[in-house]
Amino acid sequence: MREIDDILVLTDQVQQYIGEGRWAEAGSLEKERLVRLNELFARDDLDAIRPECEQLTHDLLARNARMTETVQAGRRGLHETTRRVNAAAGAVGAYRRNEPAAQWGDKNLPKDAISD
Repeated sequence: MREIDDILVLTDQVQQYIGEGRWAEAGSLEKERLVRLNELFARDDLDAIRPECEQLTHDLLARNARMTETVQAGRRGLHETTRRVNAAAGAVGAYRRNEPAAQWGDKNLPKDAISD
């Protein structure tokens, strides 16, 4: 069936873009793919194509689940990276604002802390 073949081609492209980290392209194609999927499953004659395409439909749903997990994992990774970058920037700022004080140095350390 031509519609399902077109959806599968779009699915392949979306998966490729996700794998390459090309999120904008993947998002754009995913919108088109979802429109086509919604149109296909909203049809009144869906029962007529079901026997021929049942396995394809199961495969497509499994691929959707894998793509969703990949995107969610990528999102979690980006969130963690953002958190680390923000924390590092705060640490660097705190370090830069810290000025050495005259009372810092060996003379203020306990005698057993100074090695000869």
